[in-house]
Amino acid sequence: MTENLDQLLNNLGSLEPEVINNIAEEAGRAFKDSVKMNQIRNIYSQITKIRLDYKQHYGKKEDKEKTIKRSLVMLKPKLAYAAGRKKELKDFQRFFDKAIDEVVNSDDFEGALQNFFFLAEAVVAYHKYYGGKDN
Repeated sequence: MTENLDQLLNNLGSLEPEVINNIAEEAGRAFKDSVKMNQIRNIYSQITKIRLDYKQHYGKKEDKEKTIKRSLVMLKPKLAYAAGRKKELKDFQRFFDKAIDEVVNSDDFEGALQNFFFLAEAVVAYHKYYGGKDN
């Protein structure tokens, strides 16, 4: 992963849509040769589940945030496992670890979380667009 991508993820909650799009496009292009489509879809399906849990969670806002933060943090071991099996996934792991950390530590949790969801979806799209490996 380029330093540029890492730096751009700072303050995820305050990023404009155009910046998120640019980050996603660069990431999708960067991961096209190292990450297979089924690997990226596997992680994205976990993110989609977290998004659904976020939308359907009822109760106190604090409990909702705590639950979602826990789910995001527990995505990191899955990324580490994938990177441990395939060393070429290290940059992919670092990218999403950084994005997760930005959400969990953000002062604007809801904004950062929404941008995280948009970012993940766009990375998958650009990965496919740039000819990411199918399997």
